[in-house]
Amino acid sequence: MDKKWKIIASILTCCTVSFLIVAIITPFVLLSVIKSQAQNEAIMTSNNYALWGQIPGETNTYLTRNFTFFQFTNPYDVMFRGKKPIFVEKGPYSYQEKQNFTDYKFNDDDNIVTFRAWIQTVGEKINEKITFANFVALGAWHQLQNTEPAVMALQVFSSFYFELKKFFYPTMISQAVISSFLNEDTAKKTVLNGLSLDKQNLIWFDKEYGMANSTAFVNWVQVVKKYTDDSFLRNYFQISQSQMNSIKKQLAPLIQGAEGSIKQLFCTKSPTQECFDSYLCAKQWATQGITNDPDAGTIPVPSVITGNTTSHGFPELSYFYKEYFLKLIEPTNENYKNLKFTTEWALELLRHYENYSVEDPQYYKDPHLLLHVGNLRFLYEQGNLYEKTKKDDHLIQIQNRFKLDSIYHSRVFYEYVKYMEEEFGVQKSINGTKGIAGLGTIVSQALYGETTNLNNNLLDYILSDLLIKKITKCEQVLENLDKINESQKEKFCNLEEYKKWDQKSIRQLLYVCEHQESTYWGQLQNLTGMSNIQLIQLCDEEEEGFGLELKEANNKLKNKYDCKLQKCTKLEIGVKQWGYSLISQNPIDEIYKASKTMGDIYPIFKKFEYSWFQEQFKDIFTEKELDYDLSRYLLSFECLYNGQMISNAFIHFVNDDMKSFNKILPFNDYSILHYLRYIMVELGLEGLADTRTVDEILFGYWPQLTSTIKEMNPAMGGDPSTVITGLNLNIPSELSQLQSVYTGKKNISLVRKYALIDGVNYLNVKVPYFDGNKTIFKQYNPWNIEVACDSGTDAFSYEPQLGAEGHIGTIITDIVKNIYLDYNETIDFYGLTAYRFRNNKNTFDKNPDYHNYKWDGLENMTTIQNAPIMNSPTHFYNGDIKLQEMIEVYKYDNLSERQWASDWDDSYVIYEPYTGVALSALLNLMVSVEYKQDILFPSNNYAILPVMSLLRGANWTSEQVDITFGELKSGLKLRWTLAIIFYVVAFVFLISSMTVFYYKYWIPKKLRVQEDESFQNLSSIENQEGQINR
Repeated sequence: MDKKWKIIASILTCCTVSFLIVAIITPFVLLSVIKSQAQNEAIMTSNNYALWGQIPGETNTYLTRNFTFFQFTNPYDVMFRGKKPIFVEKGPYSYQEKQNFTDYKFNDDDNIVTFRAWIQTVGEKINEKITFANFVALGAWHQLQNTEPAVMALQVFSSFYFELKKFFYPTMISQAVISSFLNEDTAKKTVLNGLSLDKQNLIWFDKEYGMANSTAFVNWVQVVKKYTDDSFLRNYFQISQSQMNSIKKQLAPLIQGAEGSIKQLFCTKSPTQECFDSYLCAKQWATQGITNDPDAGTIPVPSVITGNTTSHGFPELSYFYKEYFLKLIEPTNENYKNLKFTTEWALELLRHYENYSVEDPQYYKDPHLLLHVGNLRFLYEQGNLYEKTKKDDHLIQIQNRFKLDSIYHSRVFYEYVKYMEEEFGVQKSINGTKGIAGLGTIVSQALYGETTNLNNNLLDYILSDLLIKKITKCEQVLENLDKINESQKEKFCNLEEYKKWDQKSIRQLLYVCEHQESTYWGQLQNLTGMSNIQLIQLCDEEEEGFGLELKEANNKLKNKYDCKLQKCTKLEIGVKQWGYSLISQNPIDEIYKASKTMGDIYPIFKKFEYSWFQEQFKDIFTEKELDYDLSRYLLSFECLYNGQMISNAFIHFVNDDMKSFNKILPFNDYSILHYLRYIMVELGLEGLADTRTVDEILFGYWPQLTSTIKEMNPAMGGDPSTVITGLNLNIPSELSQLQSVYTGKKNISLVRKYALIDGVNYLNVKVPYFDGNKTIFKQYNPWNIEVACDSGTDAFSYEPQLGAEGHIGTIITDIVKNIYLDYNETIDFYGLTAYRFRNNKNTFDKNPDYHNYKWDGLENMTTIQNAPIMNSPTHFYNGDIKLQEMIEVYKYDNLSERQWASDWDDSYVIYEPYTGVALSALLNLMVSVEYKQDILFPSNNYAILPVMSLLRGANWTSEQVDITFGELKSGLKLRWTLAIIFYVVAFVFLISSMTVFYYKYWIPKKLRVQEDESFQNLSSIENQEGQINR
């Protein structure tokens, strides 16, 4: 081959090698470029805020929240009969989640960005009602059982003090009147003059509200001094307003005389030289100076509750010091002898804001006040330190804070507060508990409240149903009144309460006639122009019209229900209904359908009657029937209206002391406690199951218990920091969590990982907390270990360029948890190669670091929620199988298709490896509440009760992938396209080079070889021929 073709062949070979090298390295070079570009785009900057700081944002990512609720079908079968809890799934209910990282700010080197993670949940309002396991009730019960000592002490003190303040002065007046001014003869000749002898005897001798008993006479004192309305006593004794006015007029000078005696005996040194309730209470509490040194007609006693067999000890400070501290705690130490606690000091210590209300939420914040939870926390803190160290410094702190005379006073004071909490309140030494103490208080208050509602309203509801049949329009009420004119009639019947004439209108008229000295009575005259005489005539039962119709209706009731007096009293009707359902089972004139409970007839009443409960739970409840007298005893402050009585009954049950139990509740067994448990749960805690709309559950609601605590006077144990119940999904942006995340600028492996949450570098919670003065936010680590913030991201993106192995970390701030997801498989996601990571099946295993001591498959949120709330994958996926077996969950109302955990309940992330973006993510989480046997819940059927599940997810569409990752997909395609092109070009050059080689070297060479061979052959032949010739 000549030189020219050699050069051509060399060039072609070089090109072949060059393009082959380029073809080989091009994918790697382009991949490096792609990775570098993708890594740069993964860094969080202000320029790409719409990609990382907003959802939907520029990516138009649609993030959904699908909620499924678990309808609780058999709560009281679970509670009383030990049945397995049964649930029916309701939903899913779908919402869109939007995120906006507001007020974002980068640090100086742009390595960290801080923002408020404002999350909104958007969707149509859903008013469908769900009956769910009442986590509020179970949470409240948990809190009662674990009440902080300072809070428990405040509740004990406030309960004692405010009751003392309410009744002490009227009781003193009552005792003075009965002992010095009033006897049977005087009463009948003066106070009760004009009444029949039978009526006089009734008012004088009645055991509960009669005048002969100083305890009962307190009710008359309160009426005369206008502490309470007189309508109850008028209704109870069936006397008219004019008769009541006459009685009050005759009692007034007797009460004034008693007050003068009390003032002379006890109040000459008061700040105002006048008797007032706070001064008298302080004097008794600090010195026992009233009960120990009464007037000449009263026997001295050590305490205001002397004779009260329900209490464990006496509440006065001076009594504790003399009879408990000096005898049991420091019997020999001379430093503690002869200490004095003055009335003036006590009056200041017990100072509180008199007129606290939601509209005017004022309370004192002085550091020395007793009725102040922050001050009591300080007392316990220093007292506990003294007990551990025996250093006087801590007693000095108490002395200075509470203005005590010496450190010895400090010690006595601390021990007294602890005694009041542990013995007077909890009754610890006789096996009392905080739970039992709270149970007694709530049951008594709830039962009293509902029976009061029954007593106040049942009679009026029945009367209104009877009267509406006779009085069908407003004008009938007025037509027989003297001198009534058309203008008065028109004004009266155009009032809002009478315009739409119905039973409600009649009940308003019944109120008018019962409260003839009320403000409304005067307003009615001003609004209608009617005279006082006309209104009295309207109510007069001897006058034709409304009064006469009312009288006939009352006569029907008396004959039907065998009432004791001329007509049925509200109290008698209420007691007969509660004790043996007499009213609901025997409707008059068929105005309603017979039932065991008024809760089936009038929505205003709840299902709580003794006889109704007895019928519903006859398989577990006593067969003892109640009569009127026993019902009256049970519904009294000597029994079920007394929280201490109820607590003692449960303590006797715990101690198996039937003899003591019978002194309180005259039953042959303990099953009556089931009724009290029902009252506690249904009335006090609003049910083991609660019914709310979907919107209420998700966006918040105020249960009565929660709102009561929030609105209560802090001096009485109220907590203004109490938050709305439910998920409360849409909180204001300014209250959103403050988060700091790494931008990836310095270290791309940290991109989107949390640096700080609410200012600290470990997972934490921040909750509102009332310190006694104001609501602050308390921040703390709920776990036994510190979980670093940088152990995970928020699941929207991760460190780019991870391999198809290992795991990725995701922090779910709502549950204060880091979840690891393990590599599962490689998939094609709309043209992108992606990795699926699934939740590590051991994420929720038993782990004391997270307070999970019992079950695999749960996260214990008790330290966060202050309630036994549990989180888990839906249907307890990957959890202990017993969690599923404890309950039954069905898909349909007819209890078909039982639901078990499956792979559909798993959580996963689909990860794009070049950018680290989560192309798809799904979080399956279920919220449950722990139910277990204790003094309130008698059945041994432990279960974790599911409340709701959340399926939270986002999934990029093909269009979104093309728009956002189009360049990446193109780059990845170009990587191999160019490589193929270069391979093809290299191949072409290779073929060309080989062709030149073939034609310009190989073929000529072959021809030459052939010619040489031919020449050699010819020569050989010639030689052979020459030899032959020779």
